[in-house]
Amino acid sequence: MLKILKEIFSFLCLTSLLFFSFAFGKDKSILVLDPKLKFLILDVLRNSNYIKSKKLELEAIKLEKKSVERQKGPTLSFSTSVDYKKNYLLKVKNWEANLPASLSFILSYKFFDPSYNPKIKLSDISYKTQKINYLREKISLEYTFLNIYLDYLRLLDTLQIEKENLNLTKQIYSFAQKKYKLGFLSQDELINYLIFLKDKEKNIENLNYQIKEKIILLRSYLGKNDIPTIKLKTLPNMFDIPSQNLDKKLLLISISERNTKIELLKSKLKPSIDMDLSASSTKDFKQDISSAVSFSVGLSFNWLIFDNFQTKYQILKEDKEILSLKAQIKDVEKNFYTTLEKDKINILALKREYELQKRLVKLYKEIFKIKRHKFESGQISLEKLLDAQKNYLNARKLKLNLFYQIWEKYFNYLKDANIDLIKFLN
Repeated sequence: MLKILKEIFSFLCLTSLLFFSFAFGKDKSILVLDPKLKFLILDVLRNSNYIKSKKLELEAIKLEKKSVERQKGPTLSFSTSVDYKKNYLLKVKNWEANLPASLSFILSYKFFDPSYNPKIKLSDISYKTQKINYLREKISLEYTFLNIYLDYLRLLDTLQIEKENLNLTKQIYSFAQKKYKLGFLSQDELINYLIFLKDKEKNIENLNYQIKEKIILLRSYLGKNDIPTIKLKTLPNMFDIPSQNLDKKLLLISISERNTKIELLKSKLKPSIDMDLSASSTKDFKQDISSAVSFSVGLSFNWLIFDNFQTKYQILKEDKEILSLKAQIKDVEKNFYTTLEKDKINILALKREYELQKRLVKLYKEIFKIKRHKFESGQISLEKLLDAQKNYLNARKLKLNLFYQIWEKYFNYLKDANIDLIKFLN
């Protein structure tokens, strides 16, 4: 009894120490992750047809930008035609037939196009927007898989605890049977403990079933049957990570897009100059007459002088949109950093709880050992030993759940910070 009181006193002292260390100090632990995790995520990305399609969309937009850039260069076109004509002449009362064929080449070049630069900017903005959307989809897939994988690891570790407990339960039950045969144990106590044993066997069956379900789901993500396991040995403590506020980036890109649209609208009211150089030849096969090759050079000047103020009101509309987007930036920035701070606070609170739970596991383990010794020596009943065993088992499982909960919260923090796991794990 004195030993138990000493353990409780030391536990309370440690609780106070942990509280002050978390409240006023810094955790110096280093983040350690198994390299296999990176390769698992790479397999998920390679196996995802959705991510492949998004990547192809991104490449298509990049090619569209190059297409717009080429609009300013020269274009060469070729055309040919054959016409058959037949006329009836009244005076001489005969028919006259023609079969002319023509060939022509036209070389065009835009000397000055005020809409060219805004179009280039818009295509570049479209690419940047799609790039951020692609990154979002990629990050979402990474963390979706990771949450499933962490749950899979938690189930495996829980199964290990349950198996260890089952082996221990069988040992105690075997000893209890001997005491029952000698008349030192009641039938009710033995039956009650047997029910506990069978319940633990059922728990193991349920865990095995859940693990099989997770394996099937993970295989669909990885595209292979082999599901390697990793060990999360330490608790995460890396918070000084460069975050990416993608919502703010998208707002800034939208503002830039609308400014560029204003440039494009203004370009409509500026003149444009095009040059055309053509060469053509015509031959009449019926009359065997060939015309000489003709050349022509032309400049076209286009200028929209007045459009009944349509452009003006479209520009005013874009200006209003810009003001609306600028008003949203501060709220988006505030919400982003508030979310990250809340994530940190939750993780630190769980870490404090975990450290206390570690201490409780040690305490319940000592109590269980003492009560087991007392039961074997006939000082206490099997029922009291069962209570101690349940407390020890539940404390271990709670500690394990807290451990994985901390990791889940930490990866959720990374997701909120829009951290690409592949780069992070490098």
